[in-house]
Amino acid sequence: MTCGLDGLEVALSDFVLTLDGHMVVRSHARVSSLTLKSIQYTDAGEYICTASNTIGQDSQSVYLEVQYAPKLQGPVAVYTWEGNQVNITCEVFAYPSATISWFRDGQLLPSSNYSNIKIYNTPSASYLEVTPDSENDFGNYNCTAVNRIGQESLEFILVQADTPSSPSIDQVEPYSSTAQVQFDEPEATGGVPILKYKAEWRAIDEEVWHSKWYDAKEELLAFCPLVLRNLVLVTLAG
Repeated sequence: MTCGLDGLEVALSDFVLTLDGHMVVRSHARVSSLTLKSIQYTDAGEYICTASNTIGQDSQSVYLEVQYAPKLQGPVAVYTWEGNQVNITCEVFAYPSATISWFRDGQLLPSSNYSNIKIYNTPSASYLEVTPDSENDFGNYNCTAVNRIGQESLEFILVQADTPSSPSIDQVEPYSSTAQVQFDEPEATGGVPILKYKAEWRAIDEEVWHSKWYDAKEELLAFCPLVLRNLVLVTLAG
């Protein structure tokens, strides 16, 4: 990009300025230039050249458009379970805009073989809505974006959520009428957030066991003195 001076008496010395090895600014006589090396799509935008002296200043702007092949991103692994609707998100960055297609085992979606799949598109992303009917709906899905510069594909994996592993109890702190249970969170959540914990207890002089569900962020409290028998948890997958 070149910025020339016309009608202004401005004293310019010859110089070359390199910024991060990416931008080079050169000035010679009445002309200043900005050179971009190894242009990236993030270089697109407005550039302003301003010249000033003791009398005043003037500016000229130019907008740089950078055309580039599609670039895709999104969470590669998505967890759900049979009967639970989920969206697989394929974000796309491209100029000019790209055409996005979804594939499963080489077959273009949606199709008559996958009636439980819908596709929603926005200017910046494509969403594959899947409601698994069986284990066959879990597995790989392909998102492909194409424009006149090139194309890119990204593989997503729809994973069947599993039951979480058991938490381990570290300490039971007794109080006058309650007890606080300290425990380590389970090593595996099954791929979905933990919603609740279930505590079971009985008083030392009783045979009947009591139980209660607690929110995941809630302190676990029970009757005291007590014997804690079991601690289980539930996730979004049940």
